[in-house]
Amino acid sequence: MNRNPITTSIFAVAMCLYCAATASASISSGISDLHFLDGDTSDSITGVAVVDSRHQLRRRPKKHKSKETVIDSRHQLQRQLKKNKSKETGNEMVFDERQSSQSTAATEDRMLYCGIRNGCDDALGGNSAVVANGKEPNAVRCCTEDSSAGWPNRCANPKPSSPLVYGQSKVPLCRGAATFAEAAELCAAYPGGRLCTGDELSGRCAGGTGCQFNRRLVWGCTANDEGACFADAECCGGYCGEGGVCEVAPVCIANNGACDADAECCGGVCSEGGVCAVAPTLTSQIICGYQGWFTYPGDGAPVNRWKHWFKNPADPSAPTVDEISIEMLPTTDEYDDEDLFQTHIRKNDGSNATFYSAAKPRVVLKHFEWMETYGITGVFHMRFMESLHIDNNRNWKTTVLRNVKSAAEATGRAFAVSYNIAGKTLDENVLDDLKADWIKLVDEEHITESDRYIRQDDKPVLRIFGIGFESVNVDDTAKMAELIDWFQNTADVKYRVFLVGGVPSSWRERINDSKEAPEWEGIYDSLDGIHPWHVGRWTSIGNFDNYYNSKISPDVEHCRQKGILYMPTMWPGFSWHNLKGNSRPINQIPRLGGEFMWRQAYKYTADSNINTIW
Repeated sequence: MNRNPITTSIFAVAMCLYCAATASASISSGISDLHFLDGDTSDSITGVAVVDSRHQLRRRPKKHKSKETVIDSRHQLQRQLKKNKSKETGNEMVFDERQSSQSTAATEDRMLYCGIRNGCDDALGGNSAVVANGKEPNAVRCCTEDSSAGWPNRCANPKPSSPLVYGQSKVPLCRGAATFAEAAELCAAYPGGRLCTGDELSGRCAGGTGCQFNRRLVWGCTANDEGACFADAECCGGYCGEGGVCEVAPVCIANNGACDADAECCGGVCSEGGVCAVAPTLTSQIICGYQGWFTYPGDGAPVNRWKHWFKNPADPSAPTVDEISIEMLPTTDEYDDEDLFQTHIRKNDGSNATFYSAAKPRVVLKHFEWMETYGITGVFHMRFMESLHIDNNRNWKTTVLRNVKSAAEATGRAFAVSYNIAGKTLDENVLDDLKADWIKLVDEEHITESDRYIRQDDKPVLRIFGIGFESVNVDDTAKMAELIDWFQNTADVKYRVFLVGGVPSSWRERINDSKEAPEWEGIYDSLDGIHPWHVGRWTSIGNFDNYYNSKISPDVEHCRQKGILYMPTMWPGFSWHNLKGNSRPINQIPRLGGEFMWRQAYKYTADSNINTIW
């Protein structure tokens, strides 16, 4: 199976979840009637806290500032793009010095090989290499080691230690009379594409791919240090060096390694914190939801009370176990003591349960350090419109946003804002309030100026959750369409965004959790990105497989046809037994030791049209 680029990050997330799911919270017998799940994951990634005993299962390695290097094809592509980029000075166009040698490189003598071994007669050189001027017209066959090109692997007797080589003659049409430079350009249009080596052509790596070039002379690639080059595709090693000569591809610094410049990093970004980072886009990423909504009295937040840990405790200074609303206790031994609130709730080990607040900058930084360790790209930070007009609430939420921004910049993670327009007190006016708040965030907080703010299609990314939900009190499709158009087209350029809609799971069919009016179809299709809310929509692995085939797969195809980015929801399990006052079952949707979430990861990464996961 061809691996989607986000597989590695998902593996890190899923393995972390698997380990944590084997642990259980250590709660004293005095509070045995309060149920805590054998769960995992930081509150700020899924909205649920980590079990207390998880720490010994995931002790994080200390960060070393060594320049660890890896070979990465993305780095080679970036280098090639930089090589081809011209520099403009006034009205005169000044090119990279290697660009000026393009005509020389293209006319030097190059190598021709028979399309396959023993395919050519002696008049064409038989099985021998033939030297020819680069301007001569000859046949084209291309090779690559990247399976995503979709080419066949037909090499005879490949070396076991060597990567698979894939070949093709139709690129996309048969080209029997191309110059060397034209041949290289045709190959370069495909992932990792380059001209084939003589051994690859002789070994039938591109044989049987059409065009009847088996008995024709075909352009071959240039070996290292054996000739000038202009493009990577000309070189057998797939890399044309800065000096205009084919050479071994340079190594680059892996994410989290120390760096001084973007060009050093495999991911192409050296963050302000001096570490190589993921590029802040939605392409090939895992982006988590980050509520940042936990607070306690005295944490410095303007609201100055418990939020989300407890259900309005009678005595805020001494909340009781009966007032807890979470399903799992957080592990807190990696936070600074001064950032924690110690309660009188006793755990089995005799210690008191402690809780943190996202109003504390070091708390949020710790969450982002964990994401850095486990290869998670970054977050959409939730900005709830409910009560945002109240100064204390807005100041608190903006404080957490500032913490998120600083933490992302310090760790090389990415972040973007996600508004939530669902709320009992909200109505159509929330759309005007949302626009006004975004203007303030751009003008006063300068959030989109951060080098870690997520961008797509050269625009800042913004998500709005609640669009089209039957339960949300926003029914005016004309006003919604006007807001979308403002964000995409009519606003001042600095306020325009790549707009992702947080939509109901049945958005495409407009049934169940979606509003049914036909006007909503146009609303959904006008969005730049679609993120359906899938939490709770399946309850077992078998349910998920059925749901994926009947709902998600058609959704993905619809978005592909409409040119809309599709971002499904991956979630580990669910329970809100304590939050709902025992009216809901314990461990309502079990995590199954991480297997529940892993199945989603497997299906999503196997779909070539899914490149981003929430």
